[in-house]
Amino acid sequence: MASTIQKREKYEAFLKQVKLLSKLTESEVNTIADAMNEENFIDGSKVTAEGDKGDTFDIVKEGTAVVRKMIGGAEKEVARLESGSSSVRSPCSRQSPARPLASPRGPLRSCPSTAPPSPG
Repeated sequence: MASTIQKREKYEAFLKQVKLLSKLTESEVNTIADAMNEENFIDGSKVTAEGDKGDTFDIVKEGTAVVRKMIGGAEKEVARLESGSSSVRSPCSRQSPARPLASPRGPLRSCPSTAPPSPG
C-alpha cells in the first residue's frame, strides 16, 4: 500500500501537467499513475516501429521523440513529441496499430501505461 501511494505521488504532479489528461478526475489520474513505469531510451534507438501493435499509452517525461512515417516511399518526420506529449505507442483504438516509427532525439524518458485514459 505504501509503495502505491509513493508511486502515485511521484507521477501525480507530472500527469496533471499533461494537456491530454487535464480533464480527468483525480481517480482517473491515479489509475494511470498506478499503471505507469519509466523506460529510458538512447539517441537512435526505436521506441516503436510503424505497424507495431499499439497496446500501451506513453507520455514523454523527459526529452524528445521524433515520429516518422513512410510517405511516398520515403521516411518523413511527421511530429516531435516533447515532455508531456503522449501517443508514442498509443493506438487510436485498442485494435489498431501503433503510430508511425518513433525514436529519441537524445536521451528520452518515457512513462508507458497499459491503462489508456478514458475518451472524452
